[in-house]
Amino acid sequence: MKLDWIIIFVTFIFLFLFLAAFKINAAFSKFSFYLYYLPFLVIFGFLFDFLRYLPWRYVASRFKIKSSINEFLTMLIFYGFQIVPLGINSFLFINYSSTIKSIKRHSASISTALIIPSFLSIVFLAILFSFIVEPTYTFYFLAILAIFYSAFSILGLKEIWNKLIFFIDSLYNSKHFKNKKIINFIKNYLKDQKNLRNLLSQKKLLITIILYFPSLIIEGSLLFLSAKSFGINMGILTSLFIFFSSNTIGLLSFSPMGLGAMDIVSISMMEGILQIPGAEAVAIQALFRIFNLVLPLIISYGALPIYKRSNTYKK
Repeated sequence: MKLDWIIIFVTFIFLFLFLAAFKINAAFSKFSFYLYYLPFLVIFGFLFDFLRYLPWRYVASRFKIKSSINEFLTMLIFYGFQIVPLGINSFLFINYSSTIKSIKRHSASISTALIIPSFLSIVFLAILFSFIVEPTYTFYFLAILAIFYSAFSILGLKEIWNKLIFFIDSLYNSKHFKNKKIINFIKNYLKDQKNLRNLLSQKKLLITIILYFPSLIIEGSLLFLSAKSFGINMGILTSLFIFFSSNTIGLLSFSPMGLGAMDIVSISMMEGILQIPGAEAVAIQALFRIFNLVLPLIISYGALPIYKRSNTYKK
């Protein structure tokens, strides 16, 4: 069985277990669903996925990758496959399946340069909306940002990369380390360190973080629309606060797309802050997950046949 089908199978198993654990059928049967908001959920679902092209294009341009339809399709598949911790499956796709040579050659650096700002942008927005809605949470998110931003910023220092290269070279020449394939992969990754180091410098890192904001705010708005679909008005600012707060916790758990950890935090915050009954909170979160997780995955698999027909996909 192909790796991509294994990943999609695992994703739906996670979703099934999540729905079964919270007895979602009973939750949905308790109240009305307003179809009026369904088109908006679909539009916002596509929009947030497409807006991720902004940080992608910025990073790709640093590696002198030209803008094209194939490159855009690569972006859709890359983000849609981010259903395992640290986007490992996304990296595997562009490293082994992409025939856009410049993307394939810089696959590890592109993945790193996109995943790090993505996490930091979520924490940045969690700080912003917590300050507006619930200031007591702001300090905790500031502490998380300080720790991770400092750690990631270190990767922008030339001295760190030089020491890593020296260490890898010494391992490669060591008689005790026999797995040369792993060492070769790391060496090739480090050869690309100049471009990556440039993207992780203070200025470039902040630009990439900001470019993620439109996509993330639209994605967070899906939670607001999901609540409106069940006749519950959470308020757009509160919805964004809950989304970014729960997303930060979910990403720290390193579970696939924060699945489980993010959902529990989000449902708990809806119950605690807004006094939304448990059944309604579960239904809102489940509907949100359809457009936050399942739709991008469907878009990715929908893009694959087009990718094949354009002769840029090889098995």
